[in-house]
Amino acid sequence: MAKQVTCKQFSAAGSHQMGLPHRVAETVLPLIAVASNILYSTCGTGCSALKGTLFGLNLVYVGSAFMVAYLCLTVLDRSRIAGGHERLKSILQKVITMMICGALGGEIILVRFQVVEKTFCPFCLFFAACVLSLFIVRLKQLDRYAAVAGFMAGVITFAVFFQGRVIPLY
Repeated sequence: MAKQVTCKQFSAAGSHQMGLPHRVAETVLPLIAVASNILYSTCGTGCSALKGTLFGLNLVYVGSAFMVAYLCLTVLDRSRIAGGHERLKSILQKVITMMICGALGGEIILVRFQVVEKTFCPFCLFFAACVLSLFIVRLKQLDRYAAVAGFMAGVITFAVFFQGRVIPLY
């Protein structure tokens, strides 16, 4: 007779793992953020007045590359590959924590730039909302020290290396 497997058996074995809504959010939000960047690059209205670079690279590319890397790491974190290796899983958790907290720190600098310049980009703000949402989704899993280190690294990196400008549209 075949043994019946229930959802409770899986959730008890991986009680530290995220539930389905969180996993879906961590898959869909990065894709939505990349789509937002694509829409920004085709924007011909007010948002095209805002331009920014980090280390000389266009923020559209930096943000998209970040979200693709974030998505890949979270998928790897949930995979069977990481599941069998506690050390790898621990490292992935810290890297993911530092990434999302660093992005949150960077977004604070970017939103501040828009407030100071009194020029707002809905696509940029939507991207920031995706980062904030990913942070909230991960909140219970965050390693406190990695989170603080990532956040401070993001704030400092963007404060020092971000170059933004507003191009007048006539």
